[in-house]
Amino acid sequence: MARRTITTWLKTWQRKYCAFTFGLAVLALVVGLAVLLVTFWLAYVVIVLGMEGISAGSVLLSGKQVGLSHGWRLTLGLAFIVLLFMSAARADREHPLQPRSENFKSRDLAFLSGRLRAELSIVAHPIGSARMISFWLCMGPRWVFGSARLFSRSLRLLRLQSQTLGPVLEFMTSKPSSVSKDELLQAFPRLLWADLVSDLALIDGILFLNADMTRLTLSDSLRELLA
Repeated sequence: MARRTITTWLKTWQRKYCAFTFGLAVLALVVGLAVLLVTFWLAYVVIVLGMEGISAGSVLLSGKQVGLSHGWRLTLGLAFIVLLFMSAARADREHPLQPRSENFKSRDLAFLSGRLRAELSIVAHPIGSARMISFWLCMGPRWVFGSARLFSRSLRLLRLQSQTLGPVLEFMTSKPSSVSKDELLQAFPRLLWADLVSDLALIDGILFLNADMTRLTLSDSLRELLA
C-alpha cells in the first residue's frame, strides 16, 4: 500500500474509531449515571428504614422518637455515593471471585448444597462476600470512570497526527520483522519518541515486544491490510 493510501486509510480509521469510542463513552456515562441514581435512592430507602428501627428502639427505651429530616437523608445518601467513588478508585478492577476450594474446611462442604447455600456461603466467607457486595455497589462509579477513560481515548484519537504516522506505518510495513526505537528515530529524526509511542499505542495491531516499548512490530492482520 502506497504512503498516500496508508495515510488515507489511517485518516478513515481515525474518524471511525474516534466516533465509535466517543459513542461508547457517552453510553457508559448514561449507564453509570442511571446506576448511580438507583444506588442513591436505594441508600436513601435503607437510611429511612434504619431510622425507623432506631426510632422504634428509642421509643421503647426512653419514650422519645428520633429521626432525620429529608435534607439530612439526602446528605447521607450523597456521602454514601462519594464513598463508593473513593472505593472504586482504589479497588481492584477484577470481579471478585468466590473463595477457592482449597480455602474450604471440611465442614464447609455442607454449605454447598441445600436451599440455604447462598445465605450460608455469605456467613462462611464474610470477606469474600463483602468484596462481592462492594463490587456491585461500586458498579456505577466504575461505569463513570470507564466513561472518563473512553472520553480521554477519543480525545487522543482526535489529536492523532495521521500525516506523521502514515510514513511510520509504511516504514514498519516495509520491514519483514520488528523495528527498534533507534531505527525509527534514525528514519524520522524529527519525531519525539514519547509522542510517537503514545500515538502508535492507539492503533490496533501495533505490538510492543518489550516492557520499555523500544521494539515494536505489526500484527499479521494489520500487515496484510497495509501491504
